[in-house]
Amino acid sequence: MTTIRPGTTADRPYRADEVFFTAVGYYIAARRAYENVSVGPHTHQSLPNPCAMNASFSSELFIKSLLLLQSPTPARGHDLRKLYDRLPADDHKAAAALYSRYPGYSVDGDVDKTHDYFEVMRYYFEHIMTSTGFDPNAALRLADSLYRLAAAKHRKPVVYTEWGSGRDGPIRST
Repeated sequence: MTTIRPGTTADRPYRADEVFFTAVGYYIAARRAYENVSVGPHTHQSLPNPCAMNASFSSELFIKSLLLLQSPTPARGHDLRKLYDRLPADDHKAAAALYSRYPGYSVDGDVDKTHDYFEVMRYYFEHIMTSTGFDPNAALRLADSLYRLAAAKHRKPVVYTEWGSGRDGPIRST
């Protein structure tokens, strides 16, 4: 029986592209959770908490996949601010350029706003009394931009952008 040690998968290093494709799966789950789906006559439903949690986890994994392109040592932790700050300056610049799709918003602002969403949204009931609210749009904007950045760095096409809404990218707040 093979024991899997931290930092390896069956005695081989993590591969950046495997982390990237795992992130894409959580990104897709976030996008689908955000869509208003008909659940009955005159009734539509979206799932903002699962959307925010999956979008934040996908952002975390996109960042970790980018970091693995630079170093074989996997990054640890869930704090998006700490992980994002480890990216090189050219990645920060590219992410900021991608945010031009979202006038009035910034990548740094959304990183700060969503830095702990993965943990908070998983245990939202524990934070309900102290929460000042959350913004699934911020989580989706960040995930979408990091997806595009990571896809470019991994030389993969950006193929998951619309889910029946007729819009490209996350829904913009008005």
